[in-house]
Amino acid sequence: MGSGSYVRQLGRVLTLGAGFLLSVSEVGPGSDSGSSFLPFCVRSRTSIEKFPHPQLTNPILNNKSNKTKNKAFAFYFIWIIILVYKYTRILKMSFYKGDVMNDSAEFLYPQKWLSKASAGDRVAYELRMRIIAGLIESGTTLSENKLAADFAVSRSPIREALRTLAAENIIRLERTGAVVAGLTEKEIEEIYDVRLMIETFVFERLISMNTNELAMELSKVLEMMKVAVKYRDADEFAYQDILFHEIIIGSIGHSYIQLIWNNLKPVMEGFILLSMRVRFKENYEDLDRIVKNHELYIDAIKTKDRDLMIQSLHENFDDVQGKVDDLWRSQQMLSKGVKQQDD
Repeated sequence: MGSGSYVRQLGRVLTLGAGFLLSVSEVGPGSDSGSSFLPFCVRSRTSIEKFPHPQLTNPILNNKSNKTKNKAFAFYFIWIIILVYKYTRILKMSFYKGDVMNDSAEFLYPQKWLSKASAGDRVAYELRMRIIAGLIESGTTLSENKLAADFAVSRSPIREALRTLAAENIIRLERTGAVVAGLTEKEIEEIYDVRLMIETFVFERLISMNTNELAMELSKVLEMMKVAVKYRDADEFAYQDILFHEIIIGSIGHSYIQLIWNNLKPVMEGFILLSMRVRFKENYEDLDRIVKNHELYIDAIKTKDRDLMIQSLHENFDDVQGKVDDLWRSQQMLSKGVKQQDD
């Protein structure tokens, strides 16, 4: 049953229960204020004709003993509690399926990107972003119980998320619990080094391939990047930027290169998201240069010119220090925001 059905059912029960409880309370049978309330709420058109006068007392209720009334009171009370509990559980499930508050500011990772993700993946993506952003500091021990409560999930998705992050060396699974390792500036640069090696290899393979369709596909993605710049949408720009490079890497059909990229992508995605959010706020004019760098990529693929390919790679990857600086500033901004909220 969906959350909407529970809302309607809860509303009906609360209405009927309120009428019943009022009718059996001290202002119930025998009083002018309560005697007509229950028939007004629940009786049918036939019963209205049967008891037309508002002062007429419901004969069924008049025959009930106080003991029966107390049992009915308890029954309705328990029924309402059960429905409220079920309704809140449905809301929590909907929340983590992306049905409610998709763009909540509480999340660093865009919830619209997680429409098909499992509960464990959702937790992993958000924890990864918080660690990369510096909101969860290195050396912090993560409690499964606390994380389960924070994310309103069972411990099973939490364990799945922690295993994923441990495989990425972001955390360490120790006997005392999961300890945050974080990422140093050197490790971030090394990740970009691996990406440079991948894309250099891919470019070499593209020289012997027909790249017309690839160039057309990349041009469409580039147009979406331009639209994101126009509407100042940092997250959409980051999404299209990642997609641009993913299409290039996937175009050669190399399974092991794809495997390396898939392992690298989640952490890389976090870097790009945070750095682009900073650039859109602090260095918006620089986005034109980034767009031109991607145009250079497309020209290099079209012409299969090695010199142009090398230039395009340098234009993109010589900017790594700038991205690391953006990431550092993003961490500072987020930390400052958290401190202000705590105050």
